[in-house]
Amino acid sequence: MSTLKNTWLRRLFRWHSWLGLLTGVPLLLLGLSGAALVFKPELDQLLAPRVAAPPVGRAAVPLDSLYRLVGRRYPALKKMAIVGFPQQPGDSYEFRLYGNDGNPNTYDLASVWVDPYSGRVLQEGPNTGLAGGALNWLLQFHFCFQLGMGGVLLTAVLGLALLASVATGAVVYRKHLGKVLTLRAPLRRHNWRVLASDLHRYVGTWALLLNALICFTGFWMNLFGFDPAAWRAQTHPAPPNQLMARPVDELLATARAAYPALVPTRIRLPTQPGAPFEVDGTVPGHALPWGAGAAVQVDATTGRVRAVRRAWEAAWPAQWEALMGPLHFGTFGGLPMRVLYVVVGLTPGLLALTGFALWYRRRPRLVGAARAGR
Repeated sequence: MSTLKNTWLRRLFRWHSWLGLLTGVPLLLLGLSGAALVFKPELDQLLAPRVAAPPVGRAAVPLDSLYRLVGRRYPALKKMAIVGFPQQPGDSYEFRLYGNDGNPNTYDLASVWVDPYSGRVLQEGPNTGLAGGALNWLLQFHFCFQLGMGGVLLTAVLGLALLASVATGAVVYRKHLGKVLTLRAPLRRHNWRVLASDLHRYVGTWALLLNALICFTGFWMNLFGFDPAAWRAQTHPAPPNQLMARPVDELLATARAAYPALVPTRIRLPTQPGAPFEVDGTVPGHALPWGAGAAVQVDATTGRVRAVRRAWEAAWPAQWEALMGPLHFGTFGGLPMRVLYVVVGLTPGLLALTGFALWYRRRPRLVGAARAGR
Protein backbone atom coordinates (compact mmCIF):
# COMPACT_ATOMS: atom_id res chain seq x y z
CA MET A 1 0.00 0.00 0.00
CA SER A 2 2.85 2.35 0.91
CA THR A 3 4.62 1.59 -2.38
CA LEU A 4 1.46 2.35 -4.37
CA LYS A 5 0.99 5.59 -2.44
CA ASN A 6 4.58 6.66 -3.10
CA THR A 7 4.18 5.84 -6.79
CA TRP A 8 1.11 8.07 -7.02
CA LEU A 9 2.86 10.88 -5.15
CA ARG A 10 5.84 10.70 -7.50
CA ARG A 11 3.47 10.77 -10.46
CA LEU A 12 1.62 13.78 -9.04
CA PHE A 13 4.93 15.52 -8.45
CA ARG A 14 5.91 14.96 -12.10
CA TRP A 15 2.55 16.35 -13.25
CA HIS A 16 3.00 19.32 -10.94
CA SER A 17 6.51 19.92 -12.31
CA TRP A 18 5.53 19.65 -15.97
CA LEU A 19 2.46 21.84 -15.52
CA GLY A 20 4.69 24.52 -14.04
CA LEU A 21 7.36 24.21 -16.74
CA LEU A 22 4.89 24.27 -19.63
CA THR A 23 2.71 27.10 -18.35
CA GLY A 24 5.19 29.13 -16.29
CA VAL A 25 5.86 31.94 -18.78
CA PRO A 26 2.24 32.63 -19.86
CA LEU A 27 1.07 32.41 -16.23
CA LEU A 28 3.81 34.86 -15.27
CA LEU A 29 2.48 37.27 -17.92
CA LEU A 30 -1.12 36.77 -16.77
CA GLY A 31 -0.11 37.35 -13.15
CA LEU A 32 1.78 40.56 -13.89
CA SER A 33 -0.98 41.96 -16.12
CA GLY A 34 -3.68 40.95 -13.64
CA ALA A 35 -1.85 42.64 -10.76
CA ALA A 36 -1.78 45.91 -12.72
CA LEU A 37 -5.45 45.60 -13.71
CA VAL A 38 -6.57 45.47 -10.07
CA PHE A 39 -6.04 49.24 -10.02
CA LYS A 40 -7.29 49.86 -13.57
CA PRO A 41 -9.98 52.42 -12.58
CA GLU A 42 -7.43 54.63 -10.82
CA LEU A 43 -4.82 54.20 -13.56
CA ASP A 44 -7.44 54.94 -16.23
CA GLN A 45 -8.28 58.18 -14.45
CA LEU A 46 -4.60 59.08 -14.30
CA LEU A 47 -3.79 58.23 -17.93
CA ALA A 48 -6.99 59.35 -19.68
CA PRO A 49 -6.71 62.34 -22.06
CA ARG A 50 -7.38 65.63 -20.29
CA VAL A 51 -9.51 68.51 -21.56
CA ALA A 52 -9.14 72.23 -21.05
CA ALA A 53 -11.30 73.76 -18.34
CA PRO A 54 -14.55 74.97 -19.97
CA PRO A 55 -15.58 78.63 -19.87
CA VAL A 56 -17.71 79.49 -16.86
CA GLY A 57 -21.35 78.70 -17.49
CA ARG A 58 -20.74 76.55 -20.56
CA ALA A 59 -22.96 73.47 -20.60
CA ALA A 60 -21.76 70.01 -21.54
CA VAL A 61 -22.65 68.62 -24.96
CA PRO A 62 -25.70 66.28 -24.74
CA LEU A 63 -24.74 62.62 -24.51
CA ASP A 64 -26.95 61.93 -27.50
CA SER A 65 -24.74 64.14 -29.67
CA LEU A 66 -21.64 62.25 -28.56
CA TYR A 67 -23.36 58.92 -29.23
CA ARG A 68 -24.19 59.93 -32.79
CA LEU A 69 -20.74 61.41 -33.34
CA VAL A 70 -19.06 58.12 -32.40
CA GLY A 71 -21.67 56.10 -34.31
CA ARG A 72 -20.93 58.06 -37.51
CA ARG A 73 -17.18 57.80 -36.97
CA TYR A 74 -17.38 54.00 -36.57
CA PRO A 75 -20.27 52.97 -38.86
CA ALA A 76 -20.29 49.18 -38.25
CA LEU A 77 -20.45 48.14 -34.59
CA LYS A 78 -22.14 45.33 -32.70
CA LYS A 79 -22.63 47.76 -29.81
CA MET A 80 -20.97 50.58 -27.91
CA ALA A 81 -20.82 51.66 -24.29
CA ILE A 82 -19.71 54.60 -22.19
CA VAL A 83 -17.29 53.20 -19.60
CA GLY A 84 -15.62 56.38 -18.34
CA PHE A 85 -17.44 59.45 -17.00
CA PRO A 86 -16.19 62.94 -16.13
CA GLN A 87 -15.75 63.10 -12.35
CA GLN A 88 -14.07 66.50 -12.17
CA PRO A 89 -13.04 69.37 -14.50
CA GLY A 90 -10.61 68.13 -17.11
CA ASP A 91 -12.06 64.61 -17.34
CA SER A 92 -13.37 63.13 -20.59
CA TYR A 93 -15.91 60.50 -21.63
CA GLU A 94 -14.53 57.11 -22.63
CA PHE A 95 -16.49 55.09 -25.19
CA ARG A 96 -15.81 51.39 -25.70
CA LEU A 97 -16.63 50.08 -29.17
CA TYR A 98 -17.44 46.46 -29.95
CA GLY A 99 -16.73 45.66 -33.59
CA ASN A 100 -16.32 42.45 -35.56
CA ASP A 101 -14.23 42.17 -38.72
CA GLY A 102 -15.26 38.54 -39.33
CA ASN A 103 -11.89 37.14 -38.26
CA PRO A 104 -11.99 34.91 -35.13
CA ASN A 105 -8.26 35.51 -34.62
CA THR A 106 -8.81 39.16 -33.72
CA TYR A 107 -10.76 40.71 -30.87
CA ASP A 108 -12.18 43.95 -32.21
CA LEU A 109 -12.49 46.33 -29.30
CA ALA A 110 -11.62 50.00 -29.60
CA SER A 111 -11.72 53.04 -27.32
CA VAL A 112 -12.58 56.69 -27.98
CA TRP A 113 -12.17 59.61 -25.56
CA VAL A 114 -14.39 62.65 -26.16
CA ASP A 115 -14.33 66.16 -24.71
CA PRO A 116 -17.67 66.54 -22.87
CA TYR A 117 -17.86 70.29 -23.62
CA SER A 118 -16.79 70.54 -27.26
CA GLY A 119 -17.53 67.03 -28.53
CA ARG A 120 -13.98 66.85 -29.90
CA VAL A 121 -12.35 63.42 -30.12
CA LEU A 122 -9.23 63.55 -27.93
CA GLN A 123 -7.84 60.07 -28.55
CA GLU A 124 -9.00 56.92 -30.28
CA GLY A 125 -7.74 53.59 -31.45
CA PRO A 126 -8.13 49.81 -31.31
CA ASN A 127 -7.32 48.04 -28.06
CA THR A 128 -4.71 46.03 -29.95
CA GLY A 129 -2.48 49.12 -29.79
CA LEU A 130 -1.59 51.81 -27.28
CA ALA A 131 -3.78 54.38 -29.06
CA GLY A 132 -6.71 52.54 -27.47
CA GLY A 133 -5.19 53.13 -24.02
CA ALA A 134 -2.35 51.28 -22.30
CA LEU A 135 -4.66 49.74 -19.68
CA ASN A 136 -7.20 48.69 -22.30
CA TRP A 137 -4.42 47.01 -24.27
CA LEU A 138 -3.32 45.26 -21.07
CA LEU A 139 -6.88 44.13 -20.29
CA GLN A 140 -7.29 42.64 -23.75
CA PHE A 141 -3.87 40.96 -23.42
CA HIS A 142 -4.88 39.51 -20.05
CA PHE A 143 -8.16 38.33 -21.56
CA CYS A 144 -6.89 36.73 -24.78
CA PHE A 145 -3.17 37.50 -25.29
CA GLN A 146 -4.33 39.72 -28.21
CA LEU A 147 -5.02 36.49 -30.16
CA GLY A 148 -8.80 36.64 -30.58
CA MET A 149 -10.90 33.58 -29.80
CA GLY A 150 -7.82 31.35 -29.83
CA GLY A 151 -6.40 33.49 -27.04
CA VAL A 152 -9.68 33.27 -25.11
CA LEU A 153 -9.47 29.48 -25.31
CA LEU A 154 -5.77 29.48 -24.37
CA THR A 155 -6.40 31.64 -21.31
CA ALA A 156 -9.22 29.34 -20.18
CA VAL A 157 -6.93 26.31 -20.56
CA LEU A 158 -4.20 28.10 -18.59
CA GLY A 159 -6.72 28.75 -15.82
CA LEU A 160 -7.44 25.03 -15.67
CA ALA A 161 -3.70 24.25 -15.74
CA LEU A 162 -3.02 26.57 -12.81
CA LEU A 163 -5.94 25.05 -10.92
CA ALA A 164 -4.46 21.58 -11.54
CA SER A 165 -1.04 22.84 -10.46
CA VAL A 166 -2.52 24.22 -7.23
CA ALA A 167 -4.32 20.92 -6.55
CA THR A 168 -1.30 18.70 -7.25
CA GLY A 169 0.95 21.02 -5.24
CA ALA A 170 -1.44 20.86 -2.28
CA VAL A 171 -1.29 17.05 -2.35
CA VAL A 172 2.48 16.82 -2.86
CA TYR A 173 3.24 19.31 -0.08
CA ARG A 174 0.30 18.37 2.15
CA LYS A 175 2.51 17.44 5.14
CA HIS A 176 4.11 20.88 5.10
CA LEU A 177 0.94 23.00 4.82
CA GLY A 178 0.20 23.15 8.54
CA LYS A 179 3.79 23.95 9.48
CA VAL A 180 4.06 26.71 6.89
CA LEU A 181 0.72 28.28 7.83
CA THR A 182 1.64 28.27 11.53
CA LEU A 183 5.16 29.56 10.76
CA ARG A 184 6.78 26.46 12.27
CA ALA A 185 8.73 25.71 9.09
CA PRO A 186 11.87 27.90 8.95
CA LEU A 187 12.93 29.61 5.74
CA ARG A 188 16.36 28.09 5.20
CA ARG A 189 19.09 30.05 3.41
CA HIS A 190 21.90 27.48 3.22
CA ASN A 191 22.21 27.91 -0.56
CA TRP A 192 20.09 29.01 -3.52
CA ARG A 193 18.67 25.52 -4.07
CA VAL A 194 17.38 25.17 -0.51
CA LEU A 195 16.10 28.75 -0.52
CA ALA A 196 14.23 28.16 -3.82
CA SER A 197 12.64 25.02 -2.39
CA ASP A 198 11.46 26.74 0.78
CA LEU A 199 10.26 29.84 -1.08
CA HIS A 200 8.27 27.66 -3.49
CA ARG A 201 6.64 25.86 -0.58
CA TYR A 202 5.94 29.05 1.40
CA VAL A 203 4.58 31.12 -1.48
CA GLY A 204 2.49 28.26 -2.86
CA THR A 205 0.97 27.52 0.54
CA TRP A 206 0.08 31.07 1.52
CA ALA A 207 -1.36 31.89 -1.92
CA LEU A 208 -3.08 28.51 -2.31
CA LEU A 209 -6.76 29.37 -1.85
CA LEU A 210 -6.71 32.79 -3.48
CA ASN A 211 -4.77 31.50 -6.49
CA ALA A 212 -7.34 28.71 -6.84
CA LEU A 213 -10.15 31.29 -6.72
CA ILE A 214 -8.48 33.60 -9.25
CA CYS A 215 -7.70 30.86 -11.77
CA PHE A 216 -11.17 29.30 -11.47
CA THR A 217 -12.98 32.60 -12.01
CA GLY A 218 -10.68 33.43 -14.94
CA PHE A 219 -11.44 30.04 -16.48
CA TRP A 220 -15.17 30.53 -15.94
CA MET A 221 -15.28 33.96 -17.57
CA ASN A 222 -13.48 32.59 -20.65
CA LEU A 223 -15.55 29.42 -20.80
CA PHE A 224 -17.19 30.62 -24.02
CA GLY A 225 -13.85 29.93 -25.74
CA PHE A 226 -14.96 26.27 -25.80
CA ASP A 227 -18.32 27.13 -27.45
CA PRO A 228 -18.43 26.51 -31.25
CA ALA A 229 -21.32 28.99 -31.54
CA ALA A 230 -19.13 31.76 -30.11
CA TRP A 231 -16.47 30.98 -32.71
CA ARG A 232 -19.04 31.03 -35.54
CA ALA A 233 -20.39 34.38 -34.34
CA GLN A 234 -16.93 35.88 -34.79
CA THR A 235 -17.00 35.00 -38.50
CA HIS A 236 -19.95 37.35 -39.17
CA PRO A 237 -18.81 40.97 -39.62
CA ALA A 238 -20.79 43.62 -37.76
CA PRO A 239 -23.54 45.10 -39.99
CA PRO A 240 -23.89 48.86 -40.57
CA ASN A 241 -25.09 50.79 -37.54
CA GLN A 242 -28.77 51.60 -37.09
CA LEU A 243 -28.65 54.10 -34.24
CA MET A 244 -31.71 54.42 -32.03
CA ALA A 245 -34.08 57.31 -32.67
CA ARG A 246 -34.74 58.24 -29.04
CA PRO A 247 -32.19 60.58 -27.43
CA VAL A 248 -29.69 59.01 -25.04
CA ASP A 249 -30.32 61.73 -22.46
CA GLU A 250 -34.05 60.94 -22.39
CA LEU A 251 -33.44 57.21 -21.87
CA LEU A 252 -30.81 57.92 -19.20
CA ALA A 253 -33.30 60.12 -17.33
CA THR A 254 -35.86 57.28 -17.49
CA ALA A 255 -33.32 54.83 -16.08
CA ARG A 256 -32.36 57.21 -13.26
CA ALA A 257 -36.00 57.72 -12.35
CA ALA A 258 -36.55 53.94 -12.25
CA TYR A 259 -33.62 53.42 -9.87
CA PRO A 260 -32.51 56.71 -8.22
CA ALA A 261 -29.90 55.00 -5.99
CA LEU A 262 -28.00 53.58 -8.96
CA VAL A 263 -24.57 55.16 -9.56
CA PRO A 264 -23.77 54.50 -13.26
CA THR A 265 -20.48 52.84 -14.16
CA ARG A 266 -21.41 51.83 -17.72
CA ILE A 267 -24.07 52.90 -20.22
CA ARG A 268 -24.71 50.32 -22.96
CA LEU A 269 -25.77 52.04 -26.17
CA PRO A 270 -27.45 50.01 -28.93
CA THR A 271 -26.17 50.24 -32.48
CA GLN A 272 -28.39 47.46 -33.89
CA PRO A 273 -32.20 47.05 -33.93
CA GLY A 274 -33.76 45.30 -30.94
CA ALA A 275 -30.85 45.85 -28.57
CA PRO A 276 -31.83 47.55 -25.30
CA PHE A 277 -30.45 50.67 -23.69
CA GLU A 278 -28.94 49.69 -20.34
CA VAL A 279 -27.37 51.49 -17.39
CA ASP A 280 -25.15 49.36 -15.15
CA GLY A 281 -23.79 50.57 -11.85
CA THR A 282 -23.27 50.29 -8.14
CA VAL A 283 -25.65 50.95 -5.27
CA PRO A 284 -24.39 52.33 -1.96
CA GLY A 285 -24.61 49.61 0.69
CA HIS A 286 -24.36 46.78 -1.83
CA ALA A 287 -20.73 47.08 -2.96
CA LEU A 288 -19.62 43.81 -1.31
CA PRO A 289 -19.18 41.54 -3.11
CA TRP A 290 -21.28 42.52 -6.11
CA GLY A 291 -19.46 45.54 -7.50
CA ALA A 292 -21.49 46.87 -10.45
CA GLY A 293 -24.24 44.37 -9.81
CA ALA A 294 -27.31 46.50 -10.56
CA ALA A 295 -28.80 47.62 -13.87
CA VAL A 296 -31.79 49.29 -15.47
CA GLN A 297 -32.78 48.18 -18.96
CA VAL A 298 -34.89 50.50 -21.12
CA ASP A 299 -36.54 49.70 -24.45
CA ALA A 300 -34.69 51.87 -26.97
CA THR A 301 -37.80 52.14 -29.19
CA THR A 302 -40.63 52.77 -26.74
CA GLY A 303 -38.63 54.41 -23.95
CA ARG A 304 -40.25 52.16 -21.34
CA VAL A 305 -38.37 50.38 -18.58
CA ARG A 306 -37.93 46.71 -19.40
CA ALA A 307 -36.29 45.52 -16.21
CA VAL A 308 -34.54 46.61 -13.03
CA ARG A 309 -31.93 44.06 -11.95
CA ARG A 310 -30.19 43.67 -8.61
CA ALA A 311 -27.65 40.85 -8.49
CA TRP A 312 -28.17 40.26 -4.77
CA GLU A 313 -31.88 39.60 -5.39
CA ALA A 314 -31.47 37.51 -8.55
CA ALA A 315 -31.71 33.74 -8.92
CA TRP A 316 -28.58 31.79 -8.06
CA PRO A 317 -27.25 31.39 -11.67
CA ALA A 318 -27.36 35.17 -12.20
CA GLN A 319 -25.74 35.77 -8.81
CA TRP A 320 -22.98 33.32 -9.71
CA GLU A 321 -22.22 35.13 -12.98
CA ALA A 322 -22.26 38.53 -11.26
CA LEU A 323 -19.71 37.35 -8.69
CA MET A 324 -17.08 36.15 -11.18
CA GLY A 325 -15.62 39.55 -12.10
CA PRO A 326 -15.32 40.97 -8.56
CA LEU A 327 -13.86 37.69 -7.27
CA HIS A 328 -11.33 37.57 -10.12
CA PHE A 329 -10.06 41.15 -9.79
CA GLY A 330 -10.60 41.70 -6.06
CA THR A 331 -12.90 44.68 -6.48
CA PHE A 332 -15.12 43.76 -3.52
CA GLY A 333 -13.12 44.42 -0.35
CA GLY A 334 -11.69 47.90 -0.54
CA LEU A 335 -8.02 48.82 -0.67
CA PRO A 336 -6.68 46.03 1.62
CA MET A 337 -8.29 43.33 -0.52
CA ARG A 338 -7.00 44.87 -3.73
CA VAL A 339 -3.46 45.08 -2.37
CA LEU A 340 -3.74 41.41 -1.36
CA TYR A 341 -4.83 40.54 -4.90
CA VAL A 342 -1.84 42.42 -6.33
CA VAL A 343 0.55 40.48 -4.08
CA VAL A 344 -1.08 37.13 -4.85
CA GLY A 345 -1.24 38.03 -8.54
CA LEU A 346 2.55 38.20 -8.56
CA THR A 347 2.98 34.77 -6.95
CA PRO A 348 2.55 32.68 -10.14
CA GLY A 349 5.66 34.38 -11.48
CA LEU A 350 7.62 33.68 -8.31
CA LEU A 351 6.35 30.10 -8.23
CA ALA A 352 7.37 29.65 -11.88
CA LEU A 353 10.89 30.93 -11.15
CA THR A 354 11.41 28.88 -7.98
CA GLY A 355 9.80 25.84 -9.62
CA PHE A 356 12.17 26.14 -12.57
CA ALA A 357 15.09 26.40 -10.15
CA LEU A 358 13.95 23.20 -8.41
CA TRP A 359 13.60 21.40 -11.74
CA TYR A 360 16.99 22.64 -12.90
CA ARG A 361 18.55 21.40 -9.65
CA ARG A 362 17.09 17.92 -10.20
CA ARG A 363 17.96 17.81 -13.91
CA PRO A 364 21.41 16.10 -13.57
CA ARG A 365 19.84 13.34 -11.48
CA LEU A 366 17.01 12.89 -13.98
CA VAL A 367 19.49 12.67 -16.87
CA GLY A 368 21.64 10.21 -14.94
CA ALA A 369 18.65 8.03 -14.11
CA ALA A 370 17.56 8.04 -17.76
CA ARG A 371 21.02 6.99 -18.92
CA ALA A 372 21.25 4.25 -16.29
CA GLY A 373 17.96 2.81 -17.51
CA ARG A 374 19.20 2.38 -21.10
